[in-house]
Amino acid sequence: MKTFKTLSLGLMHYVLMFVIENRAPYSVGGKIEPLSNLMPVGIGVDCSGFIQWLVYQASGAKTLMPEGSEGQRSWCNALGFQRVSYAQALNDKTAACYLCFAWKFKPGDRHVWLVRMGKSWESWSGYGPGVRPAKTLWHRLNCRACYKISN
Repeated sequence: MKTFKTLSLGLMHYVLMFVIENRAPYSVGGKIEPLSNLMPVGIGVDCSGFIQWLVYQASGAKTLMPEGSEGQRSWCNALGFQRVSYAQALNDKTAACYLCFAWKFKPGDRHVWLVRMGKSWESWSGYGPGVRPAKTLWHRLNCRACYKISN
């Protein structure tokens, strides 16, 4: 099983920095370019763009994920990350990070979020990048794949 050992170390710092400084809404197809941008002020970003930037920053610029939630799920499979239940991700009280995917909706309507210590780190419609409880009914009903990506 592959995991990133250092991913969670800087995670909270980068998410909080983004949320506090950005104040931008969710934007379908929105990506942060370049990924090295530490303070992406005023950039609207979608779920996969936020996760791509977050993992890049939290890994010390060592991990470049593909764009798009479908590409990111394929990336998790290709790298051999352990697939786990959403309940396991929710109940893990360590600093481990899990990437979770939903695709229950109409074709092309997908979502990705990161779970760490019972919180969901994501960019969602009507809000943008942020952190919220991961035990919401929506998350529990719609998670279709969950991968442990760090210890």
